[in-house]
Amino acid sequence: MQLFQMEYFVAIADCKSMNKAAEQLFVTQSSLSKTIKNLEAELGFPLLNRSRRGVTMTELGKEFYDHARMILEQTEMINSLSRQDQPRTFSVAAYPFFAVSRLYGEFLYEHQPCWDLSFRFIQCRLKEVMERVEEGSADIGVVVYNSEQYQDLRHMLRYKELELTVVAEDTWYVSVGPKSPLYDRKEVLFRDLTAYSPVRMPDDYFSNVTAHLEVDGTKVHEITDTIYVNDSAAILSILRSSTAFYLGPGFSRQDLEGYGIRSIPIHNCQVVVYVGWIHKKNKGLSEEEKAFVQKLGQLGNLS
Repeated sequence: MQLFQMEYFVAIADCKSMNKAAEQLFVTQSSLSKTIKNLEAELGFPLLNRSRRGVTMTELGKEFYDHARMILEQTEMINSLSRQDQPRTFSVAAYPFFAVSRLYGEFLYEHQPCWDLSFRFIQCRLKEVMERVEEGSADIGVVVYNSEQYQDLRHMLRYKELELTVVAEDTWYVSVGPKSPLYDRKEVLFRDLTAYSPVRMPDDYFSNVTAHLEVDGTKVHEITDTIYVNDSAAILSILRSSTAFYLGPGFSRQDLEGYGIRSIPIHNCQVVVYVGWIHKKNKGLSEEEKAFVQKLGQLGNLS
């Protein structure tokens, strides 16, 4: 269960309407409905009664609502404390993939001695990247999204008043370690992946969108038994020590090879993956921000 699922349910309960809640949250109604159905399936009981007149909470839904609202309020209190009395910081929130981590390290090596400020690099899923840039806890956000997610992403960026600059595009590869039976393959069928466990960061709203994407006749949600982790180091360790796989763009092929991990093309994969950076609209870039996004532009040479 994720915080965003509780946030979405509370919004629906407060608005008493899926449509109004979707407008308030800046998401599509269909995606919002899927998120709540996934939450109900995880909990094992219905939260909402649905009718043509709108939605009402079930008895268990009312109980869940009280707990969810309390958790969300306490989370906001904690977040507000973390934003107080902070020294000047250049903060980047980035979707977790390995090439960006390396580029950020190179950026620090080249520029850190030049500026009197602290640096922060945070890895998180797509929705949280946008939220951090919107609230100001990140100056620049690095986003990775696929063609299925584009409409929802554009919709959310517009209402959050964030601007997107795309720097590169690629497609999905499957990355595996030496213990995987797929390791020596030159190409992998997407349906072959259903026999193994994917490893990734915890799901968010955009993961629900991707779950319905299809590659060569197999849908993403047919791949089960996901291993959830909180950082890239755990992904590397699990890939090297098991038959699990990581699904992502090919920009990090060279970075992963240094750890004995291969990134293999997926047969007939029509998914387009984009990498870009976001910042607040009408906000000028500082010198450190300009230097970092220039470094990020090198991804266009890796696809």
